[in-house]
Amino acid sequence: RVEGALAEAIESPVDALALEPTDDDFRLTLLSAWVRARTLIPDEAAERSERASKYYAELLREARANVVVDTASVRVIDLRGVRVRGFAGKLLSEQVAETGKVVALVFRLGSHSAVLSARAPPGSSVDLNRIFSKIASEYGGSGGGHARAASMRIPLPHADSAVKRLVEALEASQPR
Repeated sequence: RVEGALAEAIESPVDALALEPTDDDFRLTLLSAWVRARTLIPDEAAERSERASKYYAELLREARANVVVDTASVRVIDLRGVRVRGFAGKLLSEQVAETGKVVALVFRLGSHSAVLSARAPPGSSVDLNRIFSKIASEYGGSGGGHARAASMRIPLPHADSAVKRLVEALEASQPR
């Protein structure tokens, strides 16, 4: 884990990129600053990073207010009513570190799809890749990843039943 000034220097452009993950013009501006001007954090990136930090703080508040499942081993957060932007992985990783549980997040992608994404804590025996691949195929979607981090994209009308199925599968995969 990187800490201190280096972590801050890395986090600033990462957060700036997460604020609008599809903004290719900003990506080019950032690369140009790095390569041509040899500037690590150009003014536009610093400004976006500041906006991203505020947005993420609000997203974290929303996540804490929208926990829909919270068992001894699994937490599910429903952010279908909120624009997650590029912060899903960061949010999940922080929630796993805070709770020590498998944490899943459900959010909308456009008007027709739902994304379910999860992270497992270190040392967990759960295989998220296997679980997500199986459940996604059951609902006509696609999914996968690796043992401790996976996602699936499914048709939006199936989100509630897929969340229920996911919780059942995660609970069943935990050692008794």
